[in-house]
Amino acid sequence: MSRFKVKRNQGNAAREISSKSTKEVSSGRKVTGFFGLFDILGYRSLIENNSLEELIKIHNSVVSGIDEAAVTINHTDEDQWLSFDTVGSFMFSDTIVLFQEYSTTNLPGGSFILKAALLMRLAFEKGIPLRGAISYGEYYIDENCYLGKPIVEAYETEKIQEWAGAVLCNSAEREYALDMDRRSNAKAINFHGIELNPAVMMSPFMENLIVQYDVPTKNGISSKQALCWDDYVPVFCNVDLPLLEPHIFENRVHESFSKHNKEINDDSVKRKMENTVDFLRFLETQPISTRIVYRG
Repeated sequence: MSRFKVKRNQGNAAREISSKSTKEVSSGRKVTGFFGLFDILGYRSLIENNSLEELIKIHNSVVSGIDEAAVTINHTDEDQWLSFDTVGSFMFSDTIVLFQEYSTTNLPGGSFILKAALLMRLAFEKGIPLRGAISYGEYYIDENCYLGKPIVEAYETEKIQEWAGAVLCNSAEREYALDMDRRSNAKAINFHGIELNPAVMMSPFMENLIVQYDVPTKNGISSKQALCWDDYVPVFCNVDLPLLEPHIFENRVHESFSKHNKEINDDSVKRKMENTVDFLRFLETQPISTRIVYRG
């Protein structure tokens, strides 16, 4: 996270940029939307316990491209035409970023949250469990440089969590509530000659992507809206992944945290693993409003 810290500590530079003329910042653009920040857990252990040759193999076969797989629904929607809003992404070091590029409707939240949840699950299955946070607001993009309050909020919220999971920051919680309200009054749009109503299409499953949960943090328990990255997400997206069977939650979490020679004997790691298992058990007890039967 060192590179990210350097950028977020450039507060004075950010204020200077905001005071410049439009012409001087024309190479970038302002965005109003969601911003997701996700860190790979156990990244230091991954580095310490693998040779450079092995690290390159892990990067090329596991880490590289996982963000693109998430935003394109495992490459089934490469141009994101079916998503109603376009989600951008990039990676550096142990950090994955998702950001709102633009929306073709006034209901931008649905596919962003879905893709963030899918990212969590894809990474978990590849043995790189993530911890993340999603914020909302106005920020500035210039290539891979991001400036604005949503970036700082996501970073601060992400770093204090004690599990493999992701939450909505306060700003994103407010926008998510407004987004759900807007859906009830949404009108149909013309999409390539077809009349579609994204509210009707997205609202039923939106309710199954977020759950209120007592999230474990370094400062204690914090009641937040957390992303549901259990079996509902890959099944809904028609992505072929192993199911999270309840009787092997512990084994699956153990496997993901320890994969690629990562050490898991540290008390901090054990605590994160236990908290992740507890969350999966909690999700198992929650009703799904749009019922999809995926267990025999």
